[in-house]
Amino acid sequence: SCSWRVSSFSSDFNNWVGEGTWGSHTQAPMTFKTIQRRLVVSISLFLLLVMGGAAIAIYLYFKQQTSSLVQAQQFAMVSSLAHGLDDKLTSAHRALISAAASVPTDLFTTPDKAQTWLKSRSGTKSIFGGGLFLFTPEGTLLVENPQLPGRRGRDFSYREYYLKTIASGKPAISNPYPSSKNGRPCIMMTVPVFAANGQLSGIL
Repeated sequence: SCSWRVSSFSSDFNNWVGEGTWGSHTQAPMTFKTIQRRLVVSISLFLLLVMGGAAIAIYLYFKQQTSSLVQAQQFAMVSSLAHGLDDKLTSAHRALISAAASVPTDLFTTPDKAQTWLKSRSGTKSIFGGGLFLFTPEGTLLVENPQLPGRRGRDFSYREYYLKTIASGKPAISNPYPSSKNGRPCIMMTVPVFAANGQLSGIL
């Protein structure tokens, strides 16, 4: 009877040690390794998100800076071209105003004489590639150089440059419009020519 009890106690003790003590020791390292893996994965994902967000932010920043730089360069280039074009237009208009000061007022009543006078304006012709024109006060074409057939007497009183010149009584530069010669965009510079009594004789 005593022998069975000791044996039974020994067996129960071994079972308790094997299931309790040693079981907890084998599960503890597994739990620690699982936590470690999860922590590494979490940190890795966090770093990937941070690095990805930083990369996107840097890309957007440099994209904006590049776009701003390109816009600034384009604006500077266009401004430079605009200033240069404005200077050329002003210089050409001054040349036309100077030429208008020497226009004899009787030209507007003698078309053939007016044609000869226009042809003699070699210096002014080199500036105005589209030609030189003399209009009557009513807006009809008196003469032009180079001369094209069938255009004398044509009515241009509807054109903006004529209306602006008549309204202001001053030299004017028109907005771009399609040329009546070839349909290409052009601008017209005008100078009103007045008689000694202040009456409008015509427009150059």
